[in-house]
Amino acid sequence: MNVKDIIAIDTHSHYNTGSEFDTKTDATYSADLDFLRKTSQNAKIGPIFASTFSSVLNRREVVSENNKNFLAAQKYPWLYQWVVVEPDNDESFAQADRVRDDFGNR
Repeated sequence: MNVKDIIAIDTHSHYNTGSEFDTKTDATYSADLDFLRKTSQNAKIGPIFASTFSSVLNRREVVSENNKNFLAAQKYPWLYQWVVVEPDNDESFAQADRVRDDFGNR
């Protein structure tokens, strides 16, 4: 097998969604989904498992950011969702259950 034919899987990425808690960006790093897709394609990475930066940096936004990520993962066949579970937030556990149950439908 030629190494150029191997498609890798990225099992840990984060991306920005427009939250005030997103990571900083500059002229070469935008951290949005389009940037993530393009850099992954250039590196011959197929599926990407990701969560949003804000969901891991701000406890208050976990549920809303998980919801954004769920919708993005439904829209883009190359994106799979890491659900961020906040121990003090029961809804985040319910979100993880829903994503687990939906995973087999992809």
